[in-house]
Amino acid sequence: ATFATFATLVATLAIGGNIAIGKAGARNAAYLAAQILGVSDPGMHQKLIKERADNAASIIAKDAALQESLKK
Repeated sequence: ATFATFATLVATLAIGGNIAIGKAGARNAAYLAAQILGVSDPGMHQKLIKERADNAASIIAKDAALQESLKK
């Protein structure tokens, strides 16, 4: 519980600092907390890896669609 409290504190401080500005910043703070928790929680670590991979795939697909629309 102490480690989870620490992760929450770090993420909360990140929201008030430079990491979190707006919706994207809040997501980055959540990623930071998940990374910290993932050190001692393999399930959290695997969920974060999947989330990041899914996010990257989504960005690549959106970029491909944008690039295709610019050719027209």
